[in-house]
Amino acid sequence: MRTLQAFIAKHSVAIFFALTFAISWGGALLAIGGGGGMQGTTPASDPRFVYALMAMLAGPSVTGILLTWLVSGRTGLRKFLARLLAWRVGARWYAVALLTAPILMLATLLALSATSPAFLPGIFTSQDTTSLLLISLAVGLSAGLFEELGWTGFAIPTLRRSYGVLSTGLIVGIVWSAWHLLPQVWSSRAAAGDLTMSVYLAATAVGVFVGYLTAFRILMVWVYELTESLLLGMLMHVSFTASLLTLNPLNLAGQNLQLYSFALAGILWVAVVAVHLSLRYRQDLSAARVRLAAVERRVIATQWGAVEYAERGSGDPVLVVHGIFQHCVAGLFSVRDLLLDRRVIAPSRFGYLGSSMPLNATPAAQADAFAALLDALDIGQIDVVAFSAGTTSALQLALRHPEKVKHLAVLVGNLPGSSTAIVQPPWTRRINRQLVMWALRTFAPSTTARLVAAVPRGFAMSGDDVRYVNEFIDSLFPLSPEGFNFDLFVSNADVANYKLETISVPTLIAHTKDDQLASHAASQRAAERIPGARFVSLESGGHLMLGQQKKNGDELAAFFAEGKDRRAERVAS
Repeated sequence: MRTLQAFIAKHSVAIFFALTFAISWGGALLAIGGGGGMQGTTPASDPRFVYALMAMLAGPSVTGILLTWLVSGRTGLRKFLARLLAWRVGARWYAVALLTAPILMLATLLALSATSPAFLPGIFTSQDTTSLLLISLAVGLSAGLFEELGWTGFAIPTLRRSYGVLSTGLIVGIVWSAWHLLPQVWSSRAAAGDLTMSVYLAATAVGVFVGYLTAFRILMVWVYELTESLLLGMLMHVSFTASLLTLNPLNLAGQNLQLYSFALAGILWVAVVAVHLSLRYRQDLSAARVRLAAVERRVIATQWGAVEYAERGSGDPVLVVHGIFQHCVAGLFSVRDLLLDRRVIAPSRFGYLGSSMPLNATPAAQADAFAALLDALDIGQIDVVAFSAGTTSALQLALRHPEKVKHLAVLVGNLPGSSTAIVQPPWTRRINRQLVMWALRTFAPSTTARLVAAVPRGFAMSGDDVRYVNEFIDSLFPLSPEGFNFDLFVSNADVANYKLETISVPTLIAHTKDDQLASHAASQRAAERIPGARFVSLESGGHLMLGQQKKNGDELAAFFAEGKDRRAERVAS
């Protein structure tokens, strides 16, 4: 007995499918006399339809409950009942369950009816709308309530233990679609219309894999996954079946029937793709938030609002000013291989993550907020490292609060004359950059590496470089629209007005010759304008300075070790 139970438990889904087909098809074939075409033009017009329908519905319902008891006993039946009674799922899920099918079917039929009145929804052309609605509702309720006792009540939760949502939806959807082949073949004489029987049956067989039933089942699995409500699955099935019977054009057959079937399948598959991408987008952003939550972040209150920051390490403090699209956690990431023996303090600039966006914010105000942060941390003087778009506020810190800056290091900076030091066109505000960057990251990683991480074309990345680029891109999410809009439309261009000649703190500027974003030449010219500044020119590495960690680390260590009276050479290669 235990061996039999173990066998059933191990192969429960396959047994469910086999028994469902055996009971449904066996009973239906007995009800229609073992064969013979459908009498009349619709299944409901055949007197054998009711008996065939009862036999079909008995398959999944009886098998689902039986296997739940055999596999999981009373505990399984209690959980089964709990899912059936799970009705507190929120109004929006009832709207999804009840409206998805009619909205998509109506959209398909109205689009097709522009080409031919044959596609007008049946409810619009029926002479007896009351009877049509009542029959559709009765069949829909029967199909939804009984079928889902098996499909959603047993098969889907069992498969989900081993498969993902999409795979589960495909498996159940294909089997569910194949299960409907018997009634489709039974009604084929009337439904084939102007098509030969072989063409009609071939198209019907193709529909098992790519038809609207498979696509809709995937949507049903997603709704169940997010609600764990068997009741909602039943209602979604009721809506689907009732909508088909209510909206299907009257007397549709042959080519027009196949055109409608595959058009409806097409719009449902579009919905599947849209839902899949939406859920993946949400899951990826949720994972990004989890990564951020793993790093302790603190916030201080200032006259410019909240200033968020993160720290790591010990030793002499160094302030890290992050680039565009980044934040305090990404700031820590950018120097993880550079400042190993230092206490790194990385604030989020205005509008990024937990830092406020003051009214009429400027890089000068950002520098003042940095000074307030240093005062709150009781730090009198500090070394500063700025990256890319963070250069403007770091320069302002050196200009407005030179007494607080021991040394200023600018790496691949946004400096006067660079192609980055401009105000972006106003229309670019309307772009959802987070969605665009996520899509690039997900579907075009090499393009993302080139456009977002600015890896130069033809640059041969090592394994470590690839890992670093991937981590860098991941560290950007979730994006902060207020922060990067401040950079793109205010901060980046502001640097063109700075009087670099008045900077009095020791300054080092490093830049790669193959940087695809900020300008190497602009950095060299800026170094020539800043008194005593040192310019470090690197042959390659792009905007992320790939492969230059040791060189940069050595340069920064030597630079920070020098006193304020240093007079180093102006250019190093």
